[in-house]
Amino acid sequence: VTVVAAATERKTPQMGLRAPTVARWCRVIGTGLTEASKMETASFTIEAYNISNSRQSNGGDAFFVAIRCNAQGTRARAKIVDNDDGTYTVTHKPPSPGKYPIAISLLGEPLSGSPFTCIVSTPIPKADKCILQGDALTKATARKQEHFRISFRDALGRVAHAEELDVYVERDDGTPREAPHTKGQQLSGQKEASKSSRAGRSD
Repeated sequence: VTVVAAATERKTPQMGLRAPTVARWCRVIGTGLTEASKMETASFTIEAYNISNSRQSNGGDAFFVAIRCNAQGTRARAKIVDNDDGTYTVTHKPPSPGKYPIAISLLGEPLSGSPFTCIVSTPIPKADKCILQGDALTKATARKQEHFRISFRDALGRVAHAEELDVYVERDDGTPREAPHTKGQQLSGQKEASKSSRAGRSD
């Protein structure tokens, strides 16, 4: 099993003396610890606590984060940044959907709750969140091909993968007519659809 690990990267030098950080008192918070979307950056935060169970006011701890890859052997690299205030920001960008165990330790001792499980999913488009753009949505010229654009979004408004669509136009008299949909170029979660108008009717 491939393991991708990251050690703490400091932003600023540590200032002053402090009580040692204790792994079992440290806390991990943030949605990126338990859920993420494919090819989207996710993050969570490690909060360092000392032997008195008080949060540290500065940095300097050597936390270690290891993300086990899924069955396909893909990798999810993690980056840890020491914010020098007792917190550490961890970011990762999973390349494929699946379950990713995330192990977090300090000097070889696992933090409470480690390893955690991050569920990575592919964003699914939701109709009422998708964005439609283009003049062809409201007007068209007879015998001329017109275009409009659809930006696919999931339930949280994030960019989602494009899906095949059935595009319909409706005559002024309310009679529905099915227009053959065009498989447009799919880039960054967007698809271009087309509709054409003919003299006397629209298809």
